Amino acid sequence: RVGPNEFAHPMHFESVLKTYPKAKVVLAHVGMGAEEEVARLTARYQNLYTDTSYWLGLVGKSGGRSLKEAAELFRRIGTDRVIFGTNYPICDPLEFVQVMLDMPLTESERRQIFSQNYRRIYADTN
Repeated sequence: RVGPNEFAHPMHFESVLKTYPKAKVVLAHVGMGAEEEVARLTARYQNLYTDTSYWLGLVGKSGGRSLKEAAELFRRIGTDRVIFGTNYPICDPLEFVQVMLDMPLTESERRQIFSQNYRRIYADTN
């Protein structure tokens, strides 16, 4: 099944985050409808991250967050905990890059999200 569902809700990952504090956990799609829960959990667990895949396609559109609201959410989550992703080939990566460029983020925040976070989080997997 595609789309939000009860079993994918970020709250279901809290016991994993507690039990395995050294495990790096990445929640896809900024929690897809549970974004504030992702922000709450990242404030509590240093081993939690999220990616922007698919979610950026909703920014600036009806029912989605504005560019400013999206940037504010990334700051609440922590721009050091957000990884750029597209969900290609389902979504247009160039559109998502443009959304990121249009967001009122600093260049430093953009660099973190576009590449630095990925490199840091996955550095020991190569």
